[in-house]
Amino acid sequence: MATGKGKADWHEITRLILDKLDIRAEYEALGVDVTGRNPSGSGWIQCRAMGREDRNPSAAINVGDGQARGRYKDFSGGMSCGLFDFAENFGNFADWKEARKHYAEKAGVSLPKGRQPKKATCKFPRSKTTTRTLLATGRSISRVLPKTHSVAPVVAWRLSPRTQKNTRSLFSLFTAPI
Repeated sequence: MATGKGKADWHEITRLILDKLDIRAEYEALGVDVTGRNPSGSGWIQCRAMGREDRNPSAAINVGDGQARGRYKDFSGGMSCGLFDFAENFGNFADWKEARKHYAEKAGVSLPKGRQPKKATCKFPRSKTTTRTLLATGRSISRVLPKTHSVAPVVAWRLSPRTQKNTRSLFSLFTAPI
């Protein structure tokens, strides 16, 4: 789990954690409604999208053994992220690193001390659907900004410039700097 220079290989550590977890059970514990019975050949199993109404399941989680193991993908809304990022946004974790620490302990994997990756792997498309998802969950949007800012600039950033102008005044009624 270390490279030649004694540095931790975080990719390998993440794989080890995910390999030891029951991915389906972990996503269900976070509130995902898994609707598929069996995964596809590539490991994807159907579920309902989180953060928005989804009558016809349009999302999936990967429970397979490949590189995508542990990923969540909303095929309609475009959100795609790993388990740790998903847990940050929909669970009770301060950030993805805290979520990774939790799952590492659960899997019996000890995390090395020292430098950690800085970036999360969650991707949100810049669309109205994403804005609705962020607003519906409440948790995601509050983590995008530093604690001293309001929510409105993030919502405006995710929308097109034309929609941005129309929504800025609407959201300023509901949000305020902290």
